[in-house]
Amino acid sequence: MSELTDRELFDIERIVVDGPSAVLIGRARLVVRATGRTIDTLLAIDIVVNPEGRVSRYYMFEDSLDVASAMGARPELP
Repeated sequence: MSELTDRELFDIERIVVDGPSAVLIGRARLVVRATGRTIDTLLAIDIVVNPEGRVSRYYMFEDSLDVASAMGARPELP
């Protein structure tokens, strides 16, 4: 998404490790170039590192409605 946004903040506040798994908790703030809108979201990243030291799983959880709205989407709400 770096070609679509300008990063103002990306801060990891906490890292929890359990064997090959880790969860990173933080916050990101980006400005969408096309709309000028700001994405300011808390996030969690869940990763697993395999025995060779490579990331074998990566999940990022964020406020997807805020991201979609800032990108200019008009999500339909139930």
